[in-house]
Amino acid sequence: SSDDSTTSEAPTVVKGSMKMSVDDPAAFCASREVLTGLKAAIARASGRDSSSVDVTCSPAASRRLAERRLAGAVDIAYEIIIPAGAPATAADDAVAALGAVDAQRLTTMVNEELTKAGATVTVQVTDVAAPTKEVGSTTTMAQAQPTSSASRGAAMTTALGFLVALGIAGRT
Repeated sequence: SSDDSTTSEAPTVVKGSMKMSVDDPAAFCASREVLTGLKAAIARASGRDSSSVDVTCSPAASRRLAERRLAGAVDIAYEIIIPAGAPATAADDAVAALGAVDAQRLTTMVNEELTKAGATVTVQVTDVAAPTKEVGSTTTMAQAQPTSSASRGAAMTTALGFLVALGIAGRT
């Protein structure tokens, strides 16, 4: 039908990542203002609202020779959730907009948004991966449920304890 070409029937997730150099990677990733600024910068670069952006920040593994001039590197991963019912071109538009922003322009955008968010740090974007999209994806960073894996772990521990107890009781 004609509706298929105007709106998406399933949610779409646009994913991407980048590396940045910062003064203190651990403090940078722990800052609420930094995460707010990163979300805003990615939203701005993609043309989407920041409420649809999820960001994770983690200090990168150090490769001292390769990154000698960097104070420290962080890996940034993001997901932009484009809901079902959004214009069918929304995900492609976000991918194209993000793909058109190079590391230098992204550095400027991130630093501007970090300042607006109240963060007192500056970054240098050193690498930007091409964004991708996944149609119909429902497993996102925001919806990940650590409690389910924790409860699975607890169930396994309980089951293992029970089997060990049976084994010990069976030997007496």
